[in-house]
Amino acid sequence: MQRRQKLLEELSHTEVDANQLPVISGYFRVIYGLPFQLQIGLAVFMVGRYLPLFEKREPYIRWPRIMLDDVAQWVEENGRCISSSGKFEDPFDSAFRNSFDGLVAAYYYRYNPFILTSACIYTVSSAINARRCNVWAADDPEAVEIWKKRSDNPEIYLEPERQVSNNLAAVAVTRREWQAVGEWLWQQEVWNYPDEVNIEEMEDYLNYWTSNETILIAPEWLSMLEKERQGKDQKDCQSENEPELDLNSSIFFDDTTPKYYTIAAETPNPQVEYSILEMAAIYIYYSLLSVAYSQHLSHAETAHAAHALFERGDIRVRIFADEYDLEGTPDVSLTMAGIQDYLSGRIKAFYYLTPQGRARWETLSHLPD
Repeated sequence: MQRRQKLLEELSHTEVDANQLPVISGYFRVIYGLPFQLQIGLAVFMVGRYLPLFEKREPYIRWPRIMLDDVAQWVEENGRCISSSGKFEDPFDSAFRNSFDGLVAAYYYRYNPFILTSACIYTVSSAINARRCNVWAADDPEAVEIWKKRSDNPEIYLEPERQVSNNLAAVAVTRREWQAVGEWLWQQEVWNYPDEVNIEEMEDYLNYWTSNETILIAPEWLSMLEKERQGKDQKDCQSENEPELDLNSSIFFDDTTPKYYTIAAETPNPQVEYSILEMAAIYIYYSLLSVAYSQHLSHAETAHAAHALFERGDIRVRIFADEYDLEGTPDVSLTMAGIQDYLSGRIKAFYYLTPQGRARWETLSHLPD
């Protein structure tokens, strides 16, 4: 049995629950290396499954159908931009809108294997999230209203059993939608396409993507990843010719306490502050580390700018306890120590604009250069 066929067989028996990472990773492996037309075709198919539900509520918003009808023409005319028409305030519609961010990124960077596949799977998972949130809203509308109010008042409590990840109807439709992904790929007989994938490289890309919360990947990050991979190869090569060291020895460490890096005092850079605000205005879910990578910033520059924004109340973060925590704790303001932990990956979080921060970004974005 060929690699892709074997993966599809395994995925057909994979249990889908609150943690969708196993199926997300599995389908990434399946479609990685396939022709871009096929990968984007899958993404369009899955977004299209939600489109009738959206059009029933918003019959006058036509741009989603126009884009799905011809992604290539849309990107040729609009680049990576999608329309700002429509409110997308509910969890299901905001997830639906996210899927179009992924779709245009997939086509725009269609000749980059990693960005293509990660963007397509991002699109698929966003479309599935739209379906599950839509079912959740129909099954427990009161819970959705409570959830929406939490962004303004984090003290509002929604019982875990009423959250979308534990709603039985939402879980059932999530399983059904991932099954639809597998069925579509079976129908395309994807195992008959050439499979010249470098497995080690693919796994490095996948690990990098999942460690960054499966968000949309910017091209600039790839150079960072390639440097990491080259450094790993050089280290492996050196280790073959060097004696093994006792890294647990007290001659290397005074104790077992982690050593947190410090950041020298410096003045926050207004341009870096603007970049942080801008990324949060473009993407619903984003991390400070992603800003640093995409803008080629040092941790120091990013940390000091972020600290100034937290101090002014322009940004807040939603912190997640672990990979199973899908709701997180919103409206958290980080100290400098917390920002350092965030940039080092010791805490999982997304940052977002407060109403004040969005107003500030809109003002700055309209200033003349």
